[in-house]
Amino acid sequence: MGPALAATAAHERLFRGRVSTLAVTDPELIEHFGNFASDEVLRHTGEVDQRTRLMTQLAAMIAVGAVAEYQVMIGAARTWLITGVSSGFGHALTTQLLERGDRDIGTVRDTGKATDLAEKYPDTFRSEILDVTDTAAVRKTVDQAFAAGRVDVIVSNAVRLLRSHSRCGRCR
Repeated sequence: MGPALAATAAHERLFRGRVSTLAVTDPELIEHFGNFASDEVLRHTGEVDQRTRLMTQLAAMIAVGAVAEYQVMIGAARTWLITGVSSGFGHALTTQLLERGDRDIGTVRDTGKATDLAEKYPDTFRSEILDVTDTAAVRKTVDQAFAAGRVDVIVSNAVRLLRSHSRCGRCR
């Protein structure tokens, strides 16, 4: 069926030129919310300004816990490419970003070490195997990330120790 004409026109007025990510990934959700925010609100209250319509749509999405989807829909969510997300700072940063609704392409040496993120955030987290000492692999991973869509922020977090602290003459 798809969104009603009034819903499509209202979306274009509010988000000129932006195609909703959810229109592709979850067209039924977009249809319900778009139609609610446009058709239902207009039907019951007469002409409603764009701000009120947008706030009504936001309130409906918050009511069903879809804030992350809303950020994606309006393009507010950022896409991050972060190396070394299997533990430590990379894992903590990735978790915080995903909790607030951003997307993350996280690199690891073993995808088994990022299963908690992949299971909890299946729609917004993707892990890629990467050895940061392999220049060709780094280029390939970065190229693939940009080919898949927009990347807003890159965090080079992966570390490879060249010698252990126990054998380091300065570390006793």
